[in-house]
Amino acid sequence: MSRPADDAAPSAADTPVQDSDRKREALKIRIAFAIVPITHATGSNIVTILALRYFTDNLGMAASIAGLLFGVVKIYDGLIDPLLGALSDRTKTRIGRRLPYLLIGSGLMSVSVLFLFAAPESLSPTALWFYVAAVLIVHATAYTALTIPGLAMVVEVTDDYHERSTLMSYRVIGNSVGLLLGSTLPAWLLANWGADRIGHIRAAAVVAAIVAVAGVAATLMLLRAPRTESTDNSRRIRLIDFVDHLRVAWHNRPYRLLAIAHVFILMATTTPTVSNAYFTRYVLERTDNWLGTYFMLSISALFIATPIWLRVARALDKKKCYVAAMLGWGLIHLSWLPVTADEPYPLMVARAILSGIAAAGLMLFAYSMLTDAIRYDYILTGQRREGVFAGITSLLDKLSMAAGIAGTGVLMSAMGYQESSSGGLVTQSETALRAIYIGFAVVPAIAVLGGVVAIWRYRLTPDDLREPVRGKEAEQAPTA
Repeated sequence: MSRPADDAAPSAADTPVQDSDRKREALKIRIAFAIVPITHATGSNIVTILALRYFTDNLGMAASIAGLLFGVVKIYDGLIDPLLGALSDRTKTRIGRRLPYLLIGSGLMSVSVLFLFAAPESLSPTALWFYVAAVLIVHATAYTALTIPGLAMVVEVTDDYHERSTLMSYRVIGNSVGLLLGSTLPAWLLANWGADRIGHIRAAAVVAAIVAVAGVAATLMLLRAPRTESTDNSRRIRLIDFVDHLRVAWHNRPYRLLAIAHVFILMATTTPTVSNAYFTRYVLERTDNWLGTYFMLSISALFIATPIWLRVARALDKKKCYVAAMLGWGLIHLSWLPVTADEPYPLMVARAILSGIAAAGLMLFAYSMLTDAIRYDYILTGQRREGVFAGITSLLDKLSMAAGIAGTGVLMSAMGYQESSSGGLVTQSETALRAIYIGFAVVPAIAVLGGVVAIWRYRLTPDDLREPVRGKEAEQAPTA
């Protein structure tokens, strides 16, 4: 059983020094949970935001081919998530079940980011496809190794309902920092260094260094964090386990409803994120300085809004706040539909800030409520399967992102987007511009409605998540 990582009142046996040490350790754990997402958010966002445009506008790759490469690799990534999650549940090392994956994942993430934007110019088109696919597979594996322990450890380090929300708020803050470092920083660097191949390699090298340092720092800070031990002594991971994991997740009704909503929300956020670089260049007719500024404004607002969302949720309800964030995100992106290159700058800034506020609610409550549902599995069964659920969650992340990225690329190619190998501006047709509008403004609005419908019947309260009394009754408890 893990102990809560909070700063509750000390017991009578605690001395002031012990209480101070305990609070310091709890704060260190929270800070570490903010650093963990910096590794995968920084390394993944430079790829999500810039790689598709880099492939089409610098490497001369068709948008449909580039999008499908992303999609296929994301599917691979998603399929290994539950298996890696189960493996992490059963891993036994001196530093626990999760930390080895965090350390290895940060190293692989750094290498893959650098190699992705350093594709050799001498490669033939077919060889380039294989090169990009191979590096994307390494990148996807690294992302899985980083996200699985990060989410599973939220459930491990505390049994407290509100502390999980607090830890998730630190993760959201860390994720926002990673978003800044992986989106705003590279865009500004490209605006100053040039958006050619050399500029992309230099920006990728900066990001790779940040990921490596953050991964080592987070691992060191979590060495003394509370852990739970595996309840499964088997070390073998079989294909049938994957089917069992899906069944376990499906029969956990709160998790099932949240998972369905999660798919819609990931599509609502991935598609405009991928389309933004194109929207900036071809619709707004601005340089990457605006692309970086957009993410700076949005993520700064996300950072500020996260603790506000947290307080509101304590007073009201997580579900209501989640629905409000969904609807806000959809309406804000829909408001970009009539925008042209003549749009007043203050209105663009306002939209960027509002999108960050909505995104804070989406990120905070999506994962906070998912960890509640994961905790619910333990309440019902007494089994520690955090890694299994973290793996399924990550699978849904990847499949949704695959659909968003691949769909964007295929839609753009089908509507006539013209690729280039020069890195410069290419005149695009009206239908190609329409495809960019659809990805950035229309898809998010439609997808969030699906999320609202999916979550409508979700019911899970703090009382449902209290520690049960284990005994003969628990032996007959239904499986999740």
